[in-house]
Amino acid sequence: MKFRIVAVLVFAFAFSAISISHAFTDLCVNFLKQGKFDEAIEECTKQIKGEKNTDKLPLLYGIRGAAYESKGQLDRAIADYSMAIKLNPRFADAYNYRGAAYESKGQLNPAIADFTEAIELNPEFANAYNNRGSTYRAKGQYDQAIADYTMAIKLNPKFSQAYRTRGSTYRAKGQYDQAIADYNKVIDLNQKDDYAYLGLLITTWLSKGKDSGAIKRFHQDVASNPSDEWVRTISRYYLGIGGVNEKSVLEEAKKSRDDKERQERLCEAYFYLGAKRLAEGNNRGAVEYFTKSIETGVKDFAEYYESQDLLTLIKKGKI
Repeated sequence: MKFRIVAVLVFAFAFSAISISHAFTDLCVNFLKQGKFDEAIEECTKQIKGEKNTDKLPLLYGIRGAAYESKGQLDRAIADYSMAIKLNPRFADAYNYRGAAYESKGQLNPAIADFTEAIELNPEFANAYNNRGSTYRAKGQYDQAIADYTMAIKLNPKFSQAYRTRGSTYRAKGQYDQAIADYNKVIDLNQKDDYAYLGLLITTWLSKGKDSGAIKRFHQDVASNPSDEWVRTISRYYLGIGGVNEKSVLEEAKKSRDDKERQERLCEAYFYLGAKRLAEGNNRGAVEYFTKSIETGVKDFAEYYESQDLLTLIKKGKI
């Protein structure tokens, strides 16, 4: 699960710093929505070269940066976001997106600086608070992360990702009741969120042992809300549905479109399989899988850091 919010598919509509008409960018945005990133880059490049109205250029550079980021070309994305900022120094969204790209590269201090600038330009920028919180989380600064997640929630009470990541941060601190409350809030906001159910189960197992109520609720969700998302394979394994086992979870994770997606899915798979082993008292097996999750190097996924959290707690003898 992505550790931060970078909704590139609606990128052009999120910009609060530019008040001009967005009609001229429709083709670029449509390509982004369709996942046609090369076409989006080509179209934006063409418009940038032909655009004489400099007021429109920051948005075009921002959209092209989003397309580059979607392709994993982070340096090119950062260059485009930087050009957008140069052309419009008050472009809060461009700071937010550049910060996210820095965070994906593991450059956490520049990321925090950009998120902070975005917040100073737009004090009601819930997304930037959430992203800065996730970067503090990556640095192990849990209290600062929780403060930022809390502010994001204050600004947007329906911000489910902020509740979910705050929940995992509370769990890392051993504050299980607060974590459970946050996971339940996510489920209240979106009953189809498998990740929230999985987080709730793991937290209840760590704090209370098996929780039949959470499992029953999860069963009801899976039965009433069909899903073709890959995470549903993990959910069925947790619930003992359809004969899914560790091997089939890992096989499904490897059926990815490209190596990037494969590594992301394996990061998730190894974390959740490790957590299940931990719940079953197999600490050695849990350590094996948490280590493999970390070895994927997918630092913009929550499961990477959650694996670190639980591995640390095991080694300290706290679970």
